[in-house]
Amino acid sequence: FAERTWYGENRQLVDPERMQGLLNLADWDRLPSINQLGIVIKPTFVRILPTIRPFYETPEDFPFDHLQFAEIKPNEPIRILHATKDGAWLYIETSYANGWIEPDAVRVIDESLQKRMINATQVVIVRDFARMQTERGEVLPQPKIGTLYPLVKEEPDYWLVDVAVAGSNRDAALATARIAKGDASRHPLSFSPETLTLIGNELLKTPYGWGELYRNRDCSATTRDFYLAFGIWLPRNSLKQITSGP
Repeated sequence: FAERTWYGENRQLVDPERMQGLLNLADWDRLPSINQLGIVIKPTFVRILPTIRPFYETPEDFPFDHLQFAEIKPNEPIRILHATKDGAWLYIETSYANGWIEPDAVRVIDESLQKRMINATQVVIVRDFARMQTERGEVLPQPKIGTLYPLVKEEPDYWLVDVAVAGSNRDAALATARIAKGDASRHPLSFSPETLTLIGNELLKTPYGWGELYRNRDCSATTRDFYLAFGIWLPRNSLKQITSGP
């Protein structure tokens, strides 16, 4: 990235000093400086460099921000590997992406919570931006299709699930939340004409979004989220998807 010419949000060339400042902030020589298991507590974007400001190939290249990689879903496990010198960004890895996220989106998770979430029956979101709220009435960030939650209890009209939230200090805690039965199903979905139609039609409602910018989806994110509902894991980008298996 440092050797290429980029344009910023003002359609002007990115100053080399700005690039050097980002590289210095990233403190690459010390990576990895952290080794902690964490969990995401709200939808968050993975960035190639520690900044929310975009890098475009040409002045007219919006919305193709080459620093935008993916969106991580709530309740996703991650490994925290590093921090910028000012602590304002964390470098993390997931099962499908590496990059920088903002620290308020993640918390450290202990072994007991890990086991509870791993061993539980899961439900999967089947409608984008489903409404979720805790038993105390707190509204939670809206999840997208493919987001997984450990099942606590099934009610006539709702699923009760475990949701990772901010606990004390930088630790994760679990809250119980309700999801309407029409917005989620037991995971994985059966592979049938009815479920294929349900997930496919829901995904078609979301506009194209490079790197999942604005919480939309690009081609490989659409493919990945489609198959996640059925318990089939795929990598994040198209090239890796077409070479990942039969």
